[in-house]
Amino acid sequence: MVSGEIVLQKLGDFLFRWRNVVFPLTIMAIAGIFPPRLAHSSFDQLLLGLGLAVIVAGQSTRVLTVGWDYIERGGSGGKVAASRLVTRGMYAYCRNPMYVGNLLLVTGFLFAYGRLLAGIVGIACCTLFYSAIVAREECFLQEKFGTEFTKYRTHVPRWGFRSSLLLHDLKVRAVDVKAILVREYSTLSVTALCALTITVWRVKGEQWQAMELAVLAAGSGFVLGFYLTIRYLKTRRIVYTPR
Repeated sequence: MVSGEIVLQKLGDFLFRWRNVVFPLTIMAIAGIFPPRLAHSSFDQLLLGLGLAVIVAGQSTRVLTVGWDYIERGGSGGKVAASRLVTRGMYAYCRNPMYVGNLLLVTGFLFAYGRLLAGIVGIACCTLFYSAIVAREECFLQEKFGTEFTKYRTHVPRWGFRSSLLLHDLKVRAVDVKAILVREYSTLSVTALCALTITVWRVKGEQWQAMELAVLAAGSGFVLGFYLTIRYLKTRRIVYTPR
């Protein structure tokens, strides 16, 4: 193994353990360096629309991933762990669909934020971070599952999608709605609330009128109600799905 791969895996170990701290701080730093601006020009409005479309694509990728098959991503004790090799669902078309979905979400929000350069920097940083994490994960999977993982990685791309197979299954395969609600309700809520707030602010700026405030309040109330309802049902185990 070349030294560059060792360094990447060491970085992957660190990032996997501290990803819930490093990723938010990085995005906050990028957002602070490139402050948002209002969507007054045609280009700004186009960038906002593009950002929202990418956000939808990213969230949809995550929804399909958790709705088709479950995969252990939390690790164990801050380290990479897996009890089985998941090759079904979205993992039949891409080896890292959740990470692809996350990259799309980050990119979409930074574009919607109103700064093209912020989006480019964010893509570069997150691509480096996820590449390091994936390098560590795949080293672990290779050691644990051997030829099974070798065969899998030969047929399924790391970042791209086997699009023809995916499009076929989208037409004929149902998703587990309960699994989506239980496992993804938090991300869905945060995504929807942030997208709504960014859109209203960038379109209207500081001169909000009663209509804009009403839309924001109604949308935020709906998202909060959805979040609290699913959380209650999950806590009471009225709605749950086994891992």
